[in-house]
Amino acid sequence: MGEQRERRRFFARANGRGGNRDKSEGKERIEMRGTWKAAAAAAGLMIIGIAIGTVGARAQTGPKPDPPPSSYLPVIEEDFGAVLTRMSGAKAAIMKRQMDLLGARYDLSDRPAAGVAMSRGKPLQDGVRVKLRRARPGMPWGK
Repeated sequence: MGEQRERRRFFARANGRGGNRDKSEGKERIEMRGTWKAAAAAAGLMIIGIAIGTVGARAQTGPKPDPPPSSYLPVIEEDFGAVLTRMSGAKAAIMKRQMDLLGARYDLSDRPAAGVAMSRGKPLQDGVRVKLRRARPGMPWGK
């Protein structure tokens, strides 16, 4: 029971009631609460005013300027059958161009290494496959 009494006294003092306080301290606390509420209301109104002003300023601007040029390709709505036939016809030329490029950079000949195989018996290729450019003076691969 004594513990409950202590709690009541504590909360009474904390809320400005009872205890050995002056009456002026309670009034100051009430005034501070009112000042805080007024400041919070003013800040809220200011934020709302800024938001409304920003929206209004955007609405008053004239027509939007053209966007800057884009590096993306435009979307072309083309029939799938037309795309398939066009790309199928171009496939042979593209494959030839890519195989010529690979043949210029790498040795693509079939030279399996003797006595060595990968899993399932696939032979490993022997030798250097990269074709180096013309040897420049002082480069070790020119010898």
